[in-house]
Amino acid sequence: MTNAAYAVLLQSFWVSFLGIFLGFLVIILIIKGSKKNSSPQEKALQEAWKDWDFNSFYSKVSELLEKMGLEIETSYRDKENSADILAKNPTPLIGGPVIAYVHFNPKKGAVSSVDVINFGSNLVGDRKGKGLYITNGNFAPEVAVLPELPPMDLIDGKQLKELFEKYAIFSKEELKSIPPQ
Repeated sequence: MTNAAYAVLLQSFWVSFLGIFLGFLVIILIIKGSKKNSSPQEKALQEAWKDWDFNSFYSKVSELLEKMGLEIETSYRDKENSADILAKNPTPLIGGPVIAYVHFNPKKGAVSSVDVINFGSNLVGDRKGKGLYITNGNFAPEVAVLPELPPMDLIDGKQLKELFEKYAIFSKEELKSIPPQ
């Protein structure tokens, strides 16, 4: 191997090594930057619901759906803080299948438009009649301006508390302990 070929090979090695090193450095900086402090909204949501866990939240939402007249057929948990509930509205003519997506303590206190669009896509893909996206948080502002979605209702923490009250899921005293939104 000539000195010129050796020099080119050595230079290529160092350029490749430097590129890979800088790539890892950028990845580390991105990861460190993404671990920023929680937003005030996220901190308030976590504090308000600190005495709740997913199982108790899921249980109360299931009870609510049953009191609203839905017949729960099955459910499955897909993540640590969310689950799908497959139900049926037995009302003649206007009834049919319903998928309720229960999302406890969404990141940053708000459900993103991406989450809503993904749920809508699953709803269309599964060919289910209606969807309910239920969260104890809020929906991000951009969710309100999404283009046409499949038939679904978005129920945030405030509406959920009102439904808990309307269907007597909690006593008046217990309702006071549910965090305001």
